[in-house]
Amino acid sequence: MMTEKTLNKNLNQAKTNKKDEFYTQLSDIET
Repeated sequence: MMTEKTLNKNLNQAKTNKKDEFYTQLSDIET
């Protein structure tokens, strides 16, 4: 079983990855 701290860390990492993906796509469109 994961601890809450680990779970939150993974969740934050997922959010960061999603945001990076979004901005990457955005800059790809603009160029």
